[in-house]
Amino acid sequence: MNNDLNPSARVLKRGQLQRIEDGRGSRVFCLSGCLWLTEQGNLRDIVLSAGEEAAISRNGTTIVMALGDARWLLAEATVVAPQPETPVRASKRMQVLSTHLRRALWLA
Repeated sequence: MNNDLNPSARVLKRGQLQRIEDGRGSRVFCLSGCLWLTEQGNLRDIVLSAGEEAAISRNGTTIVMALGDARWLLAEATVVAPQPETPVRASKRMQVLSTHLRRALWLA
């Protein structure tokens, strides 16, 4: 019987590495154990204990290494679609454009 409440959790034994490519915006959650994160081009390394999390701040290669047996999750970044423009904002933009157009025609 599988009692794991986080079926997508990843397991690393002490000293094992996991490579993450171009993970900017993704989050690493340490469920148990201890993890060490280092990002390509970033001088600051991060150590996570159980219950802690960190965001990957840049693209390139990020290395996750288990300092002790560890379970962890990777929540990949999601792209948020731009919100449609509201009619109020659209009408305001049209007013501004109309004003600029009238001024330009008057000056011509």
